[in-house]
Amino acid sequence: MNYIFHIGVGRTGTTSIQSFLENNQELLDKYKILNGGSNFTKSYYIEEWQKKYYWSVFETDNPVKSLLDAAIRVADFGKDNGYETIIVSNESLCCKPFYYFIKSLNEYKNFDITIVYYVRNYQDWLISAYFQWAIKHKQNVGRIYSFREYIDRYVMSNDIFSGIIEDLNSIQNINLYIRNQSIIKNTLNDFIKNVLKIDIDIVNIDLFSNNSNDKNDILYRLLFNNNFSQPILPDVYDNIVNKINIQETFSSFIDFHKIKTSDFDCIKNLIENDKLKIDKFLPDDNKISTKISNVDVFTGLDFNSNTFYLQILKITFYILSEIEKLKNNKLK
Repeated sequence: MNYIFHIGVGRTGTTSIQSFLENNQELLDKYKILNGGSNFTKSYYIEEWQKKYYWSVFETDNPVKSLLDAAIRVADFGKDNGYETIIVSNESLCCKPFYYFIKSLNEYKNFDITIVYYVRNYQDWLISAYFQWAIKHKQNVGRIYSFREYIDRYVMSNDIFSGIIEDLNSIQNINLYIRNQSIIKNTLNDFIKNVLKIDIDIVNIDLFSNNSNDKNDILYRLLFNNNFSQPILPDVYDNIVNKINIQETFSSFIDFHKIKTSDFDCIKNLIENDKLKIDKFLPDDNKISTKISNVDVFTGLDFNSNTFYLQILKITFYILSEIEKLKNNKLK
């Protein structure tokens, strides 16, 4: 039985790959591939932690055992139903418990295990990560962090790409498939063709991409989410702000959140060290670039347009209405 684990990293086309797997089981059947589900849910029964939408295996008393039991159940289900390959895609697996889980799973000796891992040029990935996990999905309490603050708090304390791979590479008899998205461009195509070994010409791909990083969208989300003191999910903006939006036009606010090349100075050594480690696993034509170039994500915005100020008014009215609701609730 072949077991393929696609573990990220996030912001390298993971959502497109997961959407493809979820919507094309009939095609996968022809190749005897079973999509095991991001929570290992394709089995005869599942545990309580697997029923939740978000990744909650770490709420269990023993995450490694929980993952191992779930993986074995999926494997039994797959074998009984004639599948030869099982694939699980979840970027939340990119963590230390996954290493111990793979180490345990490998001891069964009846699995051919492949780990699929996509990386990306550092500057591109860091900016994309900041947009997604600091602005669109605001995860901290208080105002939204600047780009430099985000790096200091969430990136500087860890290896960027290489940590989990170095751990996994120490396990004998597993396969590592690692590619640089910045070189191959289309992660989903590469995944279908080179990981699943499916003829890409017969695939009707309906792409879902979590990559709405146009300048107006990022700025609107930045200004909207910055008004909430608690963490906030992207769907709050999606469900409300397309009816509303808030905007501050003060240049100091924009300047504070601009990404500057000097912001990367603090992480240059970490990037260089990480590159030395991860490049060992990448083909010669897939090396990650450490180049840092000038970037201004807000260049070209029309601050004088009617649409811009309409967005300001809509979000302003929403914030005012929410404040009024809080006042009324306190009076009750």
